[in-house]
Amino acid sequence: KATMQCGENERYGSCGSKECDKKCKYDGVEEEDDEEPNVPCLVRVCHHDCVCQEGFYRNKDDKCVSAENCELDNMEFIYPGTQH
Repeated sequence: KATMQCGENERYGSCGSKECDKKCKYDGVEEEDDEEPNVPCLVRVCHHDCVCQEGFYRNKDDKCVSAENCELDNMEFIYPGTQH
Protein backbone atom coordinates (compact mmCIF):
# COMPACT_ATOMS: atom_id res chain seq x y z
CA LYS A 1 0.00 0.00 0.00
CA ALA A 2 1.62 3.26 -1.12
CA THR A 3 1.78 6.18 1.27
CA MET A 4 1.22 9.70 0.07
CA GLN A 5 4.14 12.05 0.71
CA CYS A 6 2.93 15.38 2.04
CA GLY A 7 4.83 18.66 2.00
CA GLU A 8 6.10 20.75 4.88
CA ASN A 9 3.36 21.74 7.36
CA GLU A 10 0.95 19.29 5.69
CA ARG A 11 -0.60 16.09 6.94
CA TYR A 12 -2.37 13.27 5.17
CA GLY A 13 -6.13 13.53 5.54
CA SER A 14 -8.29 10.55 4.63
CA CYS A 15 -11.28 12.90 4.57
CA GLY A 16 -9.77 16.18 3.51
CA SER A 17 -9.11 18.30 0.48
CA LYS A 18 -6.77 21.21 -0.33
CA GLU A 19 -9.83 23.17 -1.45
CA CYS A 20 -11.06 23.11 2.15
CA ASP A 21 -7.81 24.44 3.68
CA LYS A 22 -7.81 27.91 5.17
CA LYS A 23 -6.22 30.23 2.61
CA CYS A 24 -3.90 33.20 2.90
CA LYS A 25 -5.66 36.48 2.18
CA TYR A 26 -4.35 38.71 -0.59
CA ASP A 27 -5.43 42.36 -0.73
CA GLY A 28 -7.95 41.58 2.02
CA VAL A 29 -9.74 38.93 -0.05
CA GLU A 30 -9.35 35.20 0.38
CA GLU A 31 -8.34 33.42 -2.81
CA GLU A 32 -11.34 31.12 -2.84
CA ASP A 33 -13.69 34.11 -3.13
CA ASP A 34 -13.04 33.92 -6.89
CA GLU A 35 -14.24 30.33 -7.00
CA GLU A 36 -17.68 28.86 -6.58
CA PRO A 37 -19.10 30.11 -3.26
CA ASN A 38 -20.22 27.82 -0.44
CA VAL A 39 -18.36 24.73 -1.65
CA PRO A 40 -19.27 22.17 1.02
CA CYS A 41 -16.25 21.03 3.04
CA LEU A 42 -17.83 18.22 4.96
CA VAL A 43 -16.20 15.23 6.61
CA ARG A 44 -18.50 12.93 4.64
CA VAL A 45 -16.96 14.26 1.40
CA CYS A 46 -13.81 12.16 1.51
CA HIS A 47 -10.83 12.91 -0.69
CA HIS A 48 -7.55 11.29 0.23
CA ASP A 49 -5.27 14.32 0.07
CA CYS A 50 -2.60 16.30 1.89
CA VAL A 51 -4.09 19.13 3.92
CA CYS A 52 -2.54 21.95 5.95
CA GLN A 53 -1.81 21.14 9.57
CA GLU A 54 -3.75 23.04 12.24
CA GLY A 55 -2.70 26.71 12.35
CA PHE A 56 -1.34 26.81 8.78
CA TYR A 57 -2.79 28.41 5.65
CA ARG A 58 -2.45 27.53 1.96
CA ASN A 59 -0.73 30.31 0.00
CA LYS A 60 -0.82 31.19 -3.69
CA ASP A 61 2.15 28.85 -4.27
CA ASP A 62 0.09 25.92 -2.89
CA LYS A 63 2.27 25.66 0.24
CA CYS A 64 1.09 25.53 3.85
CA VAL A 65 2.54 28.50 5.73
CA SER A 66 2.04 30.24 9.07
CA ALA A 67 -0.13 33.35 9.34
CA GLU A 68 3.09 35.40 9.60
CA ASN A 69 4.32 33.98 6.29
CA CYS A 70 0.94 34.77 4.70
CA GLU A 71 1.61 38.40 5.59
CA LEU A 72 5.16 38.20 4.19
CA ASP A 73 3.79 36.81 0.90
CA ASN A 74 1.51 39.84 0.67
CA MET A 75 4.15 42.51 1.32
CA GLU A 76 5.14 44.96 -1.37
CA PHE A 77 8.61 46.40 -1.54
CA ILE A 78 8.58 50.13 -2.19
CA TYR A 79 11.82 51.75 -3.24
CA PRO A 80 12.69 55.44 -2.77
CA GLY A 81 11.75 57.59 -5.76
CA THR A 82 9.11 55.17 -7.08
CA GLN A 83 5.35 55.22 -6.76
CA HIS A 84 2.71 52.53 -7.20
